[in-house]
Amino acid sequence: MCTVTLQYDQHNAASRRMLNNLLASGLFVNQESLDEHRKMREAALYTSRRNMESFIAKYI
Repeated sequence: MCTVTLQYDQHNAASRRMLNNLLASGLFVNQESLDEHRKMREAALYTSRRNMESFIAKYI
């Protein structure tokens, strides 16, 4: 695996479409969104575990 850095004019519609096409192909992954997804998943798991502790303690 390697990292590719792109610089593009975010105000140019053609460059945004090309970037979206590259990401939609599945060959490339946006590292920022992947990191964000991991953080959200960890936060959800933490909250879920914390909420279930009292429930399990009450009924077990």
